[in-house]
Amino acid sequence: MHFVEDFYIKKDAIFIADSHFKMGEMARFMALSAIKDTQVFLMGDIFHVLMGNLKQSIKENLSLLHILKELSLKNEVYYLAGNHDMHLKCIEELSNIRLFSHASQPLVLKDYKGDICILAHGDLWINKGYDLYAWAMSSVISGYCLGFLDKITLGKLYKRIRKKVYLKPIIRMPFSEERLKSFARYRVELYKKRIFSMVLKHYLAPKDSKFCIIEGHFHLNRIYNFDNVKYVGLDAFYFEGEPFAYN
Repeated sequence: MHFVEDFYIKKDAIFIADSHFKMGEMARFMALSAIKDTQVFLMGDIFHVLMGNLKQSIKENLSLLHILKELSLKNEVYYLAGNHDMHLKCIEELSNIRLFSHASQPLVLKDYKGDICILAHGDLWINKGYDLYAWAMSSVISGYCLGFLDKITLGKLYKRIRKKVYLKPIIRMPFSEERLKSFARYRVELYKKRIFSMVLKHYLAPKDSKFCIIEGHFHLNRIYNFDNVKYVGLDAFYFEGEPFAYN
């Protein structure tokens, strides 16, 4: 968890999650070039496979990396790493973007109304096995190890990783509306259990303070209100190519 004190979420800030860019699939990203003077949050898995410590991975994703670079020159851009994009600080094209590693999430900050907001890619507290995998893959040590192994295998390691990831389909949750709402409530309860008490203590805030949780990963495309908590399950930009505007 990371408390952000030097910026807040502005009205009409744009959130983009789970676009899962693959080499050559540029059509839905071209509209990003027109965004100007806006606060933009990239909420992870913007690329289907981006490993910033592997040269071939950067090369294959350069077309979108260049668009993000241009976006950052005209806007205030923040990028939360997902489980498909990691070791982002190694990438020169992202040098003007404020980057947040997987390990630093969730981010906790205020919005323009003074409400408490919690941001994350979304793949937090899945299960012990997955949590360990996510931590290991995003760690500095694993970055060095993967880079070394990819180098001595002449790029074959990255190709194997990419092939495996590409085999998994990108889908929305095939749940009924009732089950989607139940899942969202479950996610809210996890946040409450894991961090709410620490957040309230940090801000010296009362228990009935308003919260807004925004996360991707699950491709929910749903917004729910549970008492004092607003839960925004972002849609995958991969499907409709539409960002979420905060208000």
